[in-house]
Amino acid sequence: MSISDLKSLADKFGTPLYIYESQRIRENLSAILSSIPYQATRVYYAAMCNNHPEILKLIKGLSIGV
Repeated sequence: MSISDLKSLADKFGTPLYIYESQRIRENLSAILSSIPYQATRVYYAAMCNNHPEILKLIKGLSIGV
């Protein structure tokens, strides 16, 4: 995403503006899960960190507990 894209979004939605990349979330969760040597381990996301419904839906869809 370019600086002009970010400025355009800030102009449209105001600031502060939080932008999340679903692909980055998927990649980070994949890295976390692949680094755990125990298959029976369950990973949970702390919803207090970010309780936006779309973020929680994405995380839940990746079989991560909330």
